[in-house]
Amino acid sequence: MKAHALALLRAHIWKVASVGVAMAMVMALAVTSAQASGDPFGDSSSDDGGLAGDASAALGAPDGVYVEVGIESANGGSITVFLEDSIAFNGPGGDILVHAVAAGTPASATIEVSADGATFVSAGIFADTSDASIDLGALGLSFATAVRVTYASGDFAGYNLDAVAALNGIGEDAILNATPDAAQGAGFTTHTVTAHLTDDGLPIQAAPVRFRVISGPNSGEAGVVATNASGNAAFTYMGDGGPGVDLLAAWLDIDGNEDLDAGELSDIVTMEWHGVTGAIELEDLDGGQLVVGDEVRVTVEDRDLDTTAGPDTVAVIVTSTTAPVGFSLTLTETGNSTGVFRGTFTLGEATDAATRVLAANADDEVTGTYDDGLDGEGNDPAPVNDSLTVRDEEEDEDGDREKVTVCHMPPGNPGNAHTITIGAPAVEAHLSHGDVPGNCDDVEDLPPTKQQQALERFCERKPDHHRCDPLEAGSSSASEQRGRGRGR
Repeated sequence: MKAHALALLRAHIWKVASVGVAMAMVMALAVTSAQASGDPFGDSSSDDGGLAGDASAALGAPDGVYVEVGIESANGGSITVFLEDSIAFNGPGGDILVHAVAAGTPASATIEVSADGATFVSAGIFADTSDASIDLGALGLSFATAVRVTYASGDFAGYNLDAVAALNGIGEDAILNATPDAAQGAGFTTHTVTAHLTDDGLPIQAAPVRFRVISGPNSGEAGVVATNASGNAAFTYMGDGGPGVDLLAAWLDIDGNEDLDAGELSDIVTMEWHGVTGAIELEDLDGGQLVVGDEVRVTVEDRDLDTTAGPDTVAVIVTSTTAPVGFSLTLTETGNSTGVFRGTFTLGEATDAATRVLAANADDEVTGTYDDGLDGEGNDPAPVNDSLTVRDEEEDEDGDREKVTVCHMPPGNPGNAHTITIGAPAVEAHLSHGDVPGNCDDVEDLPPTKQQQALERFCERKPDHHRCDPLEAGSSSASEQRGRGRGR
């Protein structure tokens, strides 16, 4: 074949165009010779079209086997190396090494990296006389899966790319394991999930692990934590979303889109949140010794009961030694999502659930009982209670034996005003809550009862009805109407 080429040259030496053909054939012989001598990528070849050889030859540590990224007839070339068996991540120092074999006059290339293999970020232009160490953090990237090298300048020989290696990398033998796999505990406490990252059994340090509760009562709780020297990344969050099971994912967000995508190294664990054991407290509102006529405030704290955006309610049973059956008292949440519920009742001579009055005598035990449906162990606990002892007024620590009559208007329900007799030390507290001195029958302009409100609405629709005659005629005072409405 070589003799044929030389004969062709002699026969057509006068044809300038034929010279080019002959030179191409001679160069082809040179490439064949180079391959036979252990240079499979043709480093002396100019016929590379910008790409010479297999990009995978440049993957991994420097080994002297390189691919030429060069120039032919002023046309630039580029090559993309995909980190097929590893992922470079942003860790300490440089994250990716790019090494070139310098031959003759130095060449330079633009180096770009990509998290998804499609969108590339430039790391700059580097000469083949020194290694390029790429810091992903400086480029705003957490991971890289591909490196693109584009010839920038130099002589004919081009940029000889020998190695693209992940200095901080995760290979095909990497394992991410999150623990505990399944846990449970009381709500409104913290829970910690630890992700352990290894590659070929060795811990991987400084890899950013993303955590997120992807479903459950605490859905949306999230964070990113870098692994330590032991390959561990710990994420802690508060279980304040109520009872239920959280599904929590830990993963390496390779493409940086903050979503758990197919193919990304990950693990999923569960956390079952139980309730919070509720507590109840009874309190004498006047601050002194509890005597008949005093108002008692009941407080329940149970965050599990906060189930809506607005204030919720809970029922408790209030009893006394004199009234062992008692009645159900509704407590209202003190605000949005406080988990604290309050209500009041008054000690009197006869039990009246409608007006929240509980019969009691001196030496009685007054008890509030709350039945919590779910505790921190996931069980239905026994009811909890709190008690106060009723004192004889003569034993009152202030030594004041006087009894005072007031018209008591229950907070939140003033239309159910009723007359009670209280000890003198309790008067100030009752008046500050809206009560007024004296018998309710003698007090003018009291708030209308619920029955009166209903009657007024009825009469607006049917003013000629016989039930509406007293209202139209104005023949009775508000207090008289109130007395008839209450059976006094």
